[in-house]
Amino acid sequence: MRTDSLGIPIFDYDDAVNLIYRGQSSLLPHVLFEKHQVIDQFNKSAEDLSADVELKTYTPLDVNQKEFDSLLQQTWFMPDRAKIFDIETYVKQITPKNATAQQRVDEELAAFRQHNLIDVLKFLHYLVETLRKHQITWGVGRGSSVASYVLYLLGVHRIDSIQYQLDWREFLR
Repeated sequence: MRTDSLGIPIFDYDDAVNLIYRGQSSLLPHVLFEKHQVIDQFNKSAEDLSADVELKTYTPLDVNQKEFDSLLQQTWFMPDRAKIFDIETYVKQITPKNATAQQRVDEELAAFRQHNLIDVLKFLHYLVETLRKHQITWGVGRGSSVASYVLYLLGVHRIDSIQYQLDWREFLR
């Protein structure tokens, strides 16, 4: 598998064979393949057999990296209930009732809004809730994300950045 300049994975014929041999053929309809005679033959055979499967071929997108990132930020892969969730109100409700925490949350939320990252918070809340629901373990914290008190409140990490006097601006650099 290779990726294009936007980071989109492109599978070739050998990748398709490897997926089949590894017992992951169910992934075939969900990936993009480079144009190849065998892929076309597969699709023709599936159509002839009235099989409900088609291997999709890769077509380069005519956008630059900034436009592509902007488009992806508008289409987070999460249920509609998570997309419409009022994350700011939720975070404020779970914030401890002390001035330091409340001021910190207000500052961070303003920065998340300014950088158009509110959808990231919604997704992270959805992700953490999904991990908890399925009892999947994740790390205690890593990198600059531990500087964010909002992410701590959401359960993304377990480092209380107020207690350790971490500058939340480190996360948005």
